[in-house]
Amino acid sequence: SGEQCFRILLREKEARVTDSSVQGLPTIALNANLGPGTTRRVGERLVISVTASTESFVGVVRVDSRGNLRQVYPVLKGPQARVGASQTIRLVDSTEAPNGVFGVETLIAVASADPIPLESQSGWEVFAGTVRTWAASSSPPKRVGNKEIAVLRFFTAP
Repeated sequence: SGEQCFRILLREKEARVTDSSVQGLPTIALNANLGPGTTRRVGERLVISVTASTESFVGVVRVDSRGNLRQVYPVLKGPQARVGASQTIRLVDSTEAPNGVFGVETLIAVASADPIPLESQSGWEVFAGTVRTWAASSSPPKRVGNKEIAVLRFFTAP
């Protein structure tokens, strides 16, 4: 069944050992409080934790099964703050299934040497296009340039 494959895929992702052979680049860890089979039911709060190994800018984007993007972090209007080395950011996302879209959702966390564009900024469209590509990929890259990427997929169910 599809759900079975999904579970195995997730287990493989979680088992991935952080490759610290590339010095100086951040590695990023992404976790969420998901129930059995990594399913999130409507009404359940999604608690996301993100940790980067080195001081960096961090962005978290949520992509639903139709490819709609929502920036979960940063949600700042001012300049984006850098996150300290090994500092964990906890995010509570209580948004219901956006637009009633259920199915596989993808959380993507990015640690970068450069600021992550906000939805209101000029670089957002290019960044959003890249994130959409990663979300649609069965094996998204773990690193692109000076960005480290972590991907977590889960089911949103009624």
